[in-house]
Amino acid sequence: MTRHSTFFFAWIGVLSLGSLAGAAYPIGIIDQQAAAAHGLTRAWYSQIEMDGARGRVLHMVLAGGTLFVQSDNAVLHALGAETGQTLWAQRVGSAVHPTMPAAANADYVAVVNGSTLYLLNRFNGNLLWKKQVEHVPGAGPALSDRYVYVPMVNGLVAAYRLKPAEDPVAELRKEQKVELTDEQEKSAETERQSGLRISQETSVALVCTSYGQVLVPPLVTSQGDLTENVTWTTSRGYLFVAQLDSEGGRFAANYRLETNGEITSEPAYLPANANVVGSSGVIFGASEDGFVYAVRETDGQLLWRFSTGEPIVEQTVVIGLRVLVPTQTGAMYCLDAKTGRELWSAPEIRRFLAASKDRIYVATKIGRVMVLNANTGARLDTLELTRLPVQMTNTQNDRLYVASPTGLVQCLHEIGQTQPVFHRQVVAAGQKKAVEGEKAEESPPAAEQPAAEQPAAEKPAADNPFAAPPNAAPAADNPFN
Repeated sequence: MTRHSTFFFAWIGVLSLGSLAGAAYPIGIIDQQAAAAHGLTRAWYSQIEMDGARGRVLHMVLAGGTLFVQSDNAVLHALGAETGQTLWAQRVGSAVHPTMPAAANADYVAVVNGSTLYLLNRFNGNLLWKKQVEHVPGAGPALSDRYVYVPMVNGLVAAYRLKPAEDPVAELRKEQKVELTDEQEKSAETERQSGLRISQETSVALVCTSYGQVLVPPLVTSQGDLTENVTWTTSRGYLFVAQLDSEGGRFAANYRLETNGEITSEPAYLPANANVVGSSGVIFGASEDGFVYAVRETDGQLLWRFSTGEPIVEQTVVIGLRVLVPTQTGAMYCLDAKTGRELWSAPEIRRFLAASKDRIYVATKIGRVMVLNANTGARLDTLELTRLPVQMTNTQNDRLYVASPTGLVQCLHEIGQTQPVFHRQVVAAGQKKAVEGEKAEESPPAAEQPAAEQPAAEKPAADNPFAAPPNAAPAADNPFN
């Protein structure tokens, strides 16, 4: 081989973002220099313990600062989402049974393996409780603070009560109103986390009936002191919204929306926002009939629907006050959450992966990761991550999580963004600033400050297209108001 051809192949090797960074790195590790060329940095990488010749990574789920990685040999790995450190690993069920994606809340992790529901301590992986479900599960579970919901292929959704076992020490402290120092409270919380227990009393599940198979996890939309709302979709084209009353022991559908096609994608949810519909949240469902539906949570009123003209099978995502809808033929639409108006569309996209302040990361139909401008949908960049085909949809923050089938997990974020940007916090901050701005306009003008003491000007709304700006313009000019 000539020197020129040797140089040519070496040059080809560094074009891929997944190229080797040297013999010291595992195959598929993202090179930092190559990542920097795309405005990214590799925050960490971690090889989970698994037999790569026999097992494969199935699912990745992000919940409350922990990344849960599941393999087809029924092992659940918990990694620090910002560090990649392995917190624990636990076999959950049997490798010969299918494992559904996990769900987690502040204290617990729920996993369905075969027809058995398992509940683990999310801090150490200890098994707390397991139950044989009465019907065939259709998808992974959902967790609220008080219940775990399991969807079934016969259309039922079962809700199992999570009743913590009594803690005599904590109860005594509460009765005696014992005040603890900060250090004592931290120690007591650590002790509580490691010693979590669930009552083993057998209780009958609350069950809600729906039409069609439930083949995607339910979504807990809101929780009150005694009631909580849950939504799910079915293969017969229905979007159900149900309410569980824990005091009355009742779990029943409040309403349902019927579409003209199967629904195989998960619903999405926007919490109550004054810039959209005020005191009610909004539920978004997408059907294979090509329509996206926006439903008011409190009463089921259809707020708007948008036609893509193409079947929708992948997950619809809400980021800030925008709705991102990938279609089966490879287009993605960005819609205004309030009106359903199309803001832009982009071709050759299979599904959403992550979003930062002004960029959106999506998976293409041929396995690449494409970077889009969040304001316009214009293509900015393309990343070659063919060695890392397990790519998680992250609706919580701006981190991009990818993995190889053999367990090499990596986290990417934009250069300089050392702390994650949480999308709901950005929206909440925008609402707060808007309210403060309205109050300031209503109050008498304050005395002028010297130039040196003038407060810094707010950044323009264009800095973050997903959030409503402070002092928002009237609705005609700003659909997020």
